Amino acid sequence: MTYNGYNETGRKATVKYMKDKLKQLNIRFKKDEYEQLIKPLCERVGMKPTTYIKIALKEKLQRDFPGEIPNNAITSAEADD
Repeated sequence: MTYNGYNETGRKATVKYMKDKLKQLNIRFKKDEYEQLIKPLCERVGMKPTTYIKIALKEKLQRDFPGEIPNNAITSAEADD
């Protein structure tokens, strides 16, 4: 059986990778703030909100901790979202 293009073995491998290699953070925004401010502004720069937040977080950490956060830290590739 396939699930969205994955067979059972592929699905299990993906689940294992996500469990072993990724950490999910949940961020809550007021619905109107997200819909009226965050989402439209991210769309204007052509990014998903998740990608924009990752970039903003990395930039803030690099300002707060100069020299401690490498440029390749906190990947922001759309594939990660």
